[in-house]
Amino acid sequence: MRIGILYLCLLLVSVNTKAQIGSGSSSNPEISVFMSTDMPITMDRNNVIDKFGNRSPYNNNIKGSPFLNDEWLNGAIYGLDLKKMAQVKIRLNTNGNEVHFLDMKNIELVVDKSKIKKVAIFDELSLDSIYFENGFTDTKAELSNSTLVQVLNKGEVLLLKKHTNNVVKKDSLFGAINVYYFAPMFDYYLKNEKNIIQKLKKIDINTLSAILPNKEIITNYLTQKNKIKTEKEIIEFLNFYNLNNIKTSN
Repeated sequence: MRIGILYLCLLLVSVNTKAQIGSGSSSNPEISVFMSTDMPITMDRNNVIDKFGNRSPYNNNIKGSPFLNDEWLNGAIYGLDLKKMAQVKIRLNTNGNEVHFLDMKNIELVVDKSKIKKVAIFDELSLDSIYFENGFTDTKAELSNSTLVQVLNKGEVLLLKKHTNNVVKKDSLFGAINVYYFAPMFDYYLKNEKNIIQKLKKIDINTLSAILPNKEIITNYLTQKNKIKTEKEIIEFLNFYNLNNIKTSN
């Protein structure tokens, strides 16, 4: 009887240990704070999101990648109080809007988004960091508080970029075989001075002029720049707008 109880105890310890490893336990106390206990550790290509938002069982022949960056990049994860929780290798899964990272043993894990506010990914090409934050909700509820979006500039007025990467189906040349592939896309949102967020149909100066209240700043900027069309040009304009809007309000 005692031998049976001892064996049962050992079995429970073994199962519990495996469960902790599978759910993302770690000897690093900073990392263990934001590890999820109920999210998958790695991207399961047999359980991906299609263009209708449904999780669908597809085979492993899905073309493309669910990640914004396939390679592991240096990054930092910030808690709800915006304090840095850990510096780890990161890649962003834009199919499930999840953050994957490597723990101290190089095990791939998934961040529990309910425990974090911001993620920074270091871009070696631009020698700058790319920031993703959650907590934004737009007027038509297309964004949820848990959705991580890229924050493209600083200041009161923010340009937000939501990355999606759904699985879509495409018929083969002769229609005999269905081909599935990841289709990365993105939408832009604008957060104004009153923290109202709305989706942008276009990112051009006409769209922004209809939303932003300080027309004088816009007019002054347009006397210096004759075109504002690209994402980079819009970011430069918004940085100018935020800087001068502060001066005007003071």
